[in-house]
Amino acid sequence: MRWIFFDMGGVLFNEEATFRHLASTIQGLLASYGIGISLEAIERVQLEAARGFGSVTRAIIYSLSPDEGIGNAIYGEIWRNFRNLDEPYPEALAVLSQLSHRYKLGVIANQLPGSRDRLRSFGFSRYLSVYALSDELQVAKPDKAIFSYALKAANCRPEEAVMVGDRIDNDIIPAKRLGMFTVRVLRGIFKNQRPSKGEELPDVEIDSLSDLIGLAEIG
Repeated sequence: MRWIFFDMGGVLFNEEATFRHLASTIQGLLASYGIGISLEAIERVQLEAARGFGSVTRAIIYSLSPDEGIGNAIYGEIWRNFRNLDEPYPEALAVLSQLSHRYKLGVIANQLPGSRDRLRSFGFSRYLSVYALSDELQVAKPDKAIFSYALKAANCRPEEAVMVGDRIDNDIIPAKRLGMFTVRVLRGIFKNQRPSKGEELPDVEIDSLSDLIGLAEIG
């Protein structure tokens, strides 16, 4: 293996605070339409939505909205008020530092505008050589085009690359279809996704990025 590519949310960054804020924002927007629902109930729907594939935010809003029109209005308002509260996992920088001595590193991530600046501000950029970011490329996972972009930018064949992600739908399936080695990090809101067929099974599952250091399977 020559390259390791990382997702951002759930892998390099802890998304818990962002998802809590998202649930609170949805609660407030529903209330503005006269729909009263507790934060705990919304968070339960959020966790259940994360078990499936697709947009968690969209699933929450449309399952709780009384009609599509209100759902559309709330969905649009969410992104106008969105706050990214993700913080790096404590071990993330140290792990990338160690891995950078042996591998080239990059990111393949679905993010809102400003993601490259966030990586830079938290110190990740010193270890990253390729950025495949949806906010810059206008293409998002699970579209294989964003993975192909990263591989082309790295001058790397799929079988020479590892994809480290937390989601079966966005990370594991498309990377495996291209022939990349896949590592799934079992933490965060998507840890309860369950594979049901071969292409959904990662090559390796880990609980923390620190587990990558001694992982013989990535060469």
